[in-house]
Amino acid sequence: MFIWIVMVLFAFSTIGILIAEINDDQRIRYFAKPLLMPLLAAFYYLNAYQVSPLIITALVFSFIGDVCLLWNQKKLLFAAGLFAFFITQLMYSIYLGSNIDWLFIQPALVYGGIAGYVGLGAMVYGLLFRYLKEMKIPVLVYILGLLLMSFLCLLNMSQNEGVAGWMPFIGSLFFILSDSMLAFHSFKAKISKGGVYIMASYLFAQILIICGFILS
Repeated sequence: MFIWIVMVLFAFSTIGILIAEINDDQRIRYFAKPLLMPLLAAFYYLNAYQVSPLIITALVFSFIGDVCLLWNQKKLLFAAGLFAFFITQLMYSIYLGSNIDWLFIQPALVYGGIAGYVGLGAMVYGLLFRYLKEMKIPVLVYILGLLLMSFLCLLNMSQNEGVAGWMPFIGSLFFILSDSMLAFHSFKAKISKGGVYIMASYLFAQILIICGFILS
């Protein structure tokens, strides 16, 4: 029964934040956004066969990042949000790395994945570089953390057939998409209705990642 309450509340919070972004309604945003990650953490806790403190910690820092980014016009809070989400990526990466059987990883996948992610990161960072000013190093560090998490999702997918493998990987790609849009929206040029696309892809990313971890 409780799990259904959590799912309904999460659905309402998701609808609420999307409505807030569509209408640029900060009051709804203040109410809906802080509920998302605690509810997703509750969903994970109630469904996971073995609850990982790393995943709970990742979602706690996602919550902190979400709250900080409610005031992303303030540089200090934006930097704090970036740091919080870096910890999220780090927790996900440690969890993934500890569950990968490194003896059976194909070298071609490792080298190909590294080349692909380095190329993607270099392209995004290169497009943003001139606009980042004092945030050049924090953004670079965060990009590296995010790409590492997605790279480990790729390696994890190579060892896990079915949804437990591909859901976190697809989720990690949506995380990259969301954060790339947020960076361009924040530093380069405003994207029309950008908040809708950013939040929708972010929530889709987190849901896929957590559901994949539950099923693994």
